[in-house]
Amino acid sequence: MGWFRPVHCKSVSAQEMRAVLTARKSIQQAAINLELSIRGLLRNFGLKMGVVA
Repeated sequence: MGWFRPVHCKSVSAQEMRAVLTARKSIQQAAINLELSIRGLLRNFGLKMGVVA
């Protein structure tokens, strides 16, 4: 009847890789937000942080 179209399902390994990359990005963003919050708090006291590696 043509009501349904075939869809592509990603492999389990591709889904796992995407989950790992998403988790990594989330952790990186949390670390950046924490660093920026600390910088903002220290700025109120006249302190400036250097470049953090």
